[in-house]
Amino acid sequence: MKKLKLLKLITDIIYYLNIILITISPIVAFAVIITINSEGLEYKGKEYTNIGAGLIFSYLLKYLVYLALVYCLYLFRKIILFFLELKIFDNMVINLFNKIGKYLILIGFGFIISSCIPIDYNYTTYHSGGFTNHYKHEYNFQLNFIWIAIGLFFQVLSEVLSSANELKQENDLTI
Repeated sequence: MKKLKLLKLITDIIYYLNIILITISPIVAFAVIITINSEGLEYKGKEYTNIGAGLIFSYLLKYLVYLALVYCLYLFRKIILFFLELKIFDNMVINLFNKIGKYLILIGFGFIISSCIPIDYNYTTYHSGGFTNHYKHEYNFQLNFIWIAIGLFFQVLSEVLSSANELKQENDLTI
């Protein structure tokens, strides 16, 4: 039980830190977008002067995926509470594992889709002879199946617990 309490503590810390990040991130992103589009933003010797809708949409989609990930963490915290009450084979635990699995699969596809969105932005570099304007149109395509694999694992775990629950109920009836 000490390890389970330690897991709960670590999960709680990560969850609450993510809640703070979820609250602050849109404010910072909005301020950066306004700054870039109005007066430019200098970063690493480049002055960014315009960002395209693709970049904004990509980050918005990643933010929504991140919200779903934090929701999965919230559901996992609920599972830990059931485990602390020794309700391991409870139907709610089985449903929560299944729900986490579905969300993690959606998160995996969300990350893949967000990496397919083309990103456009303009920046200016300054040098001794003057300045140069640059226009970038990039794709950042990545196939990252780890979230899908973890989601499938949670769904398999849900099925295993469901089968174990049925066996437990049959065993309780055959006394």
